[in-house]
Amino acid sequence: MRTRWLQVVVACLVIVALAGCGGSSNPPPPPPPTTITFTFTNGTPTVAAAQTGAGAFSTVPLQGNKVTFSVPNGTTKFSLAYVCSPIVLPGLTTSNEFIVQATTQDGTAFNADCANIPATSSVSGSVNSSLIAGASDVRITGNVGFSTSVGTSGAPFNTPLPTGTNDVAVVAVDGSNNALAVRMMRSQTVPGALNGGGTIILSPSDATTNQTITVNSLPVAFAAATTFAEYRTANGTLVVLYNGPATQYRTVPAAIAQSGDFYFYDTAASDIATHKSFVGFLQSTTSGGGSITATLPQAWSFAGPAPAVFPTFTFNYSGFTSLSNGAQEATIAWFTSLSTVSSITIVATTSFQNGATTIAIPNLTSISGFLPPATSGTSVSWVADIFGGSGPSLSFLLNVQPSSGSVSFVQNQGSYTEP
Repeated sequence: MRTRWLQVVVACLVIVALAGCGGSSNPPPPPPPTTITFTFTNGTPTVAAAQTGAGAFSTVPLQGNKVTFSVPNGTTKFSLAYVCSPIVLPGLTTSNEFIVQATTQDGTAFNADCANIPATSSVSGSVNSSLIAGASDVRITGNVGFSTSVGTSGAPFNTPLPTGTNDVAVVAVDGSNNALAVRMMRSQTVPGALNGGGTIILSPSDATTNQTITVNSLPVAFAAATTFAEYRTANGTLVVLYNGPATQYRTVPAAIAQSGDFYFYDTAASDIATHKSFVGFLQSTTSGGGSITATLPQAWSFAGPAPAVFPTFTFNYSGFTSLSNGAQEATIAWFTSLSTVSSITIVATTSFQNGATTIAIPNLTSISGFLPPATSGTSVSWVADIFGGSGPSLSFLLNVQPSSGSVSFVQNQGSYTEP
């Protein structure tokens, strides 16, 4: 017993020499804050502001195509608000404001797409589609889905595509713009000549094939579902394959597939009475090209928010309680002139909501660069969605579809007059 007591005393004396026996050493430093990064493609925001916890929004700098900010230790909730550069199309310019509300449980690195039209240059070439029965047009498709029609005559063409390196798809389509044949030419330089300047001859080996679509759980009083299917390359080219009744779709030739490519499917249906209530199922897969099944969720009834300058949306729906990944989304949009539109979209993840059933669009007008509200008397359109799935819902909502995953959604839409 004496020996044991001496061991304890000696051990304590050693500890005293190092840090003081029975006392306390300097406390460890607190954990560092969590760094959140948003990376933008197809344009960058003109302004961004972040909120952590229940604090106020404050501007954060843009570093190239990234926005980075810190969430303090002990805080999990954060929001990022940003305005993308206006999207300019012939006769219409759209300004879009986004607010993303999430927690550190949802991740720390996010990708978002501003959907701007890329800089383009011309590519030249010619296509012979005479071997493809039923072809009514040929489309030249490059990065970000940029696509133009060149006809079936086989005449030489010069057409714009995004400047740089493109995976270029030459797609013969039928009268409904569904793909009958696809020839993929990887890593084409724009500007330049496709296929080294030689005529591109579409042959039976380029033909697409039909695969079946099975739709389960179509809600009562809803119209038959439709499916939009496309093929996406790892380099960013989007090939529309099919858009029509959800009975079958077209797949690309197996020889086209490369690592990183994937199929994306959007199957949805609307109510027969108003076509303002929707249910849908989004899925993407690297092992696509076969039959697919889409199970639709039960419908959600929502009459819309009370008219307000910055309205509050209520999401009462129990259909996705068993799904681990989810989000709620609301959008308001209005014409500011005959040729200009403004929109504000807010997305909140399930973990951010933590059981809450409402989302209020925040007033960010005190921060320079954020959109002013609609003027009194303006007609404001609204859209409300609830998402749930096994895949990363936030990726689908930020317009950066993952290569694998699925998410179901319910939607309602309508309009009100700005107070």
